[in-house]
Amino acid sequence: MICVKVPCDEQGNVIGYLEIPLNSKSGDNYNHKKTWEVMSKHITSGKPFDYYPRGRVEIIRGKVRIFINPNISTEEVLNAIITEFELAKVRDSIKVIEDFSEHYRCFMDI
Repeated sequence: MICVKVPCDEQGNVIGYLEIPLNSKSGDNYNHKKTWEVMSKHITSGKPFDYYPRGRVEIIRGKVRIFINPNISTEEVLNAIITEFELAKVRDSIKVIEDFSEHYRCFMDI
């Protein structure tokens, strides 16, 4: 699992150092494609950004939502995300959204 995190407080306000500058149109998040392009081929295996299933953890006004490609929406993956993003304290209030849209499509969906 490759995680690119935006350090934030419990409300979702950006704090601290960003390894990769925010690059979404709004400037307040990451764009999957732009972020993938600046990552080492050692990490990406030279595959395009939409090859692998992906998702997003979003915290807005203290509410946590996980958008995720349905192919990887398993208890194991969700537990790994909760651990990686330090969300154990709010686990019971997390809304998981299995996103079937083209935005999260990958090689497994073809």
